[in-house]
Amino acid sequence: MGFILDAVKKSFGNEGESNSDGYDDLNYMIGNSSAMDVGEVPTPLDQRIGYASQVGGSVMELQITNPSTFNLEGDEMIATIDQLGIDVTLHSDMNAGYASAQKSGQGEQYGYDTVEEYFTNYLQELAAFKKEVERRGNGEPLFHIGRINPHISTSMLPPLEERMETDVGVDPFGFTTNDYDETSRKKRNHHSQNIYKNPGFLRNLYYTLFLETASYPFQFYQTFASYSDKFDRRWKEAQHKAAEQIFRDEAKDIEEKIGAVLVARSQDQGTGTNWREVLSNSDWEMPVFRATKDASDDYDGLDRVRSMSLEDFMESMGNRPRLNFLDDSVFEIRNTGQREIAGVIVKNLSDPDLHSDMDALMSDLEDEVDLDSVVSGVIEELDDLLLKLWEDTDDEDERYMTQEAKWAGLQSHLEVKQIRLLENAYQIGKQEYGIEELAEDVFSGDDLSLFDAEDREGIDEEYMHEDLVQRLINDERFQREMWKESTIFYQIIPAWMAASSNDDHDAHKGWEAPEFIWEVLVEKWEERDDIDIDVEIDLKNVRNGVYDDNDDDTYHYMDLLEHSDEFRMDVAAATSACYAWAHFTQRKSHFNVRGRDLGLDSDEVEEVENEGWTWIDWMNRFGIGVNLESMNGSPQNKLRIFRSKDIAVAAHAINMTARQRLDEEGELGGLDHLSSEIDERPAKFTIDMEHVASLGVDPEWDMERFIEQEKELASDYSELELDSDKPIAKTLRQYHLMDPGVEGQRGTHHGSFKRGNTLIYEWLHWFVENGFARNPGERATILFELAEHKGESSYMMRLSMDMIALGVTPEELDPSNVNPGENYRSEKEALIARFFGMDRSSYDREWAKIEEHAFDPLDGLLQTEDFDNTSTGSGAIDQAGNRPMEWKSEEYK
Repeated sequence: MGFILDAVKKSFGNEGESNSDGYDDLNYMIGNSSAMDVGEVPTPLDQRIGYASQVGGSVMELQITNPSTFNLEGDEMIATIDQLGIDVTLHSDMNAGYASAQKSGQGEQYGYDTVEEYFTNYLQELAAFKKEVERRGNGEPLFHIGRINPHISTSMLPPLEERMETDVGVDPFGFTTNDYDETSRKKRNHHSQNIYKNPGFLRNLYYTLFLETASYPFQFYQTFASYSDKFDRRWKEAQHKAAEQIFRDEAKDIEEKIGAVLVARSQDQGTGTNWREVLSNSDWEMPVFRATKDASDDYDGLDRVRSMSLEDFMESMGNRPRLNFLDDSVFEIRNTGQREIAGVIVKNLSDPDLHSDMDALMSDLEDEVDLDSVVSGVIEELDDLLLKLWEDTDDEDERYMTQEAKWAGLQSHLEVKQIRLLENAYQIGKQEYGIEELAEDVFSGDDLSLFDAEDREGIDEEYMHEDLVQRLINDERFQREMWKESTIFYQIIPAWMAASSNDDHDAHKGWEAPEFIWEVLVEKWEERDDIDIDVEIDLKNVRNGVYDDNDDDTYHYMDLLEHSDEFRMDVAAATSACYAWAHFTQRKSHFNVRGRDLGLDSDEVEEVENEGWTWIDWMNRFGIGVNLESMNGSPQNKLRIFRSKDIAVAAHAINMTARQRLDEEGELGGLDHLSSEIDERPAKFTIDMEHVASLGVDPEWDMERFIEQEKELASDYSELELDSDKPIAKTLRQYHLMDPGVEGQRGTHHGSFKRGNTLIYEWLHWFVENGFARNPGERATILFELAEHKGESSYMMRLSMDMIALGVTPEELDPSNVNPGENYRSEKEALIARFFGMDRSSYDREWAKIEEHAFDPLDGLLQTEDFDNTSTGSGAIDQAGNRPMEWKSEEYK
């Protein structure tokens, strides 16, 4: 395994001894890429492989974009690779990403369907190529074919709010997000991938999408009411109470009340009859008297004979108590005098014998009845009765007016805006009737008893709920909204991931992996101690209004999305990882296997062609793995998933589902075990610091977050089977080791690993310390992507791994630890000297150059023989006829 370490040890007499300060468990290969046919690099792939092999290395990453290449150039590639004696890994199309929610993609970008078709074909042709390599080796492959290196995302991070959709939006399973007609439901149910059959998802979605997108929180209440009698009753109760409150506030006098009631009566003809009932039930009464006379027929006092109801009083006054005449009656009552009132309540007041003593009679009547307040009392009682006619009761059978009639009166007569009525009803419903929670219940379909199917022939409660969901997501307000990637990435799929395992049945198989992604990348924000804000991630309480004037400054989900770019990237990364997970583990692809000798039996061929296999089925069967990698980009156009910690989580999710599939079904791709050829992990991770840096992220920060996360996962998620002492050993499979360059406008950003570059060594050492290249189950690969100084980089990678194996720490990597020109005091000094170009041969060459040019400052100042050649060198040229350049090449040896 060692480059020159064994030789160095031998020179110190330590041959075969273990590296007590270093690592004896290293398992890696050094190599480079075949590059693209740019400049002097040839186009035919076999020639390109031969060209790149001159750099040295035991493994080469082949840039094969088109799956047809495996067939068209397969013979030449096999012959060349076999002759060179190297192993290979692969890099698929750099523009193919696996985190798009667009069905077909736009322009040069890959969409969901296009990348599905592309990578299916890639896996298919690679499997045939692998089989051919095995056949030519008589059962043992001529060379090892390692993992494919795809870019996990090639699309830009969606803005928080897009102006318009650019393509049809799809969910992680490839179904159009807002397509939920009967045909679509059958397809979703058949594959057990109907996210709308997950009540937990719909509960979250109600808050993350519908309430966020709706103009008002009560926008869909009428729709809910048309499906659920219980909701209809609660919502009407809230509307009745709102109508009563506003009626009391806005109808300042009896005339305004009468006007509103009369308008309402035009909407509800029963109001007039109900008014007579209210009037007849009034407790108001007026005493009725008879004037007595003495023997001489003179007035002799008043006797109370009975009481008179308000209705009788009004009729006796000549006023009509019917509702449609009430405004006229009130006017007449207001203008009624005391004598007219007395004429009504004193039955014999018209007796002529009494007229002579009328003053005495009226005085006695004033003692019995406050005549001045009778009119105001009648008006007050009528006012109260109008309120009673209007008021709400908990028993809808006891209500005198319909809600629609009340609202018509308020809007038409009192000019109350409908939106005010609805807002008041919503607040009352929320506080007194739990209307918001009930709306959530109806939308979720968790309790189908809320739906009323008894009076709907031929449909049941489940169908009613499905019809409700279809009606809402096909609403013109949401049809286009649900195609926007901003909506999908921040509102729809997060709502599902947070509840993906909640419901497991025939139409929706519960999945743990998406929820795992959500917990690690998003919910972890609640536990972070490196931020100075309080965080609560509850998708049923997505806003706190942190910008409002209140005492609670806790940031909720939507608050954080708007406040923190890092949080938005985490949510987008989680959604992207979910799409990548679904591509590899959920979509069944129809591989073309008919007539191909791939080692599948007839039943498997039929299954692949008819039902299809997922990518992980195919990969497990043929020992094909992937190393997910970030693509390069720019700081102003970040990719939706590119940070190391996020890509690692995507790989974990894929592997988690692969293991669960095997446990549940007993096989994966026709095998009863996970393939050891891919270390029982279909997905791993390639880190590329140049790509990370190109997106404006500090590589060291990225590495630190990645390693910290893997340590936590090793502790918290035993099902991932990570080693807490070597947390990244099973995750990081490949390292594109280069000096990140981000300012160049020409050529490549793949900076070379030059001598003395301690930063790259520090990064490499950090990874190895945490488990990279220390996995006995699969060799890690350390690759330099072809660019300038190819050979120097390969040398430095080999040397650095020897130094790490020996135990040279970044702190020890200092040129002051080398005594140039002297014998090495230790193995470490011998390697450190080579790292800085201070080894004895280099040191001697430097001194030779110094001696050669020692007299250059005197050139032209002294008259003497030319110093370019020594006498020995001149003799060699003059006598032997050698050419100067032949002598020149030997001068430092």
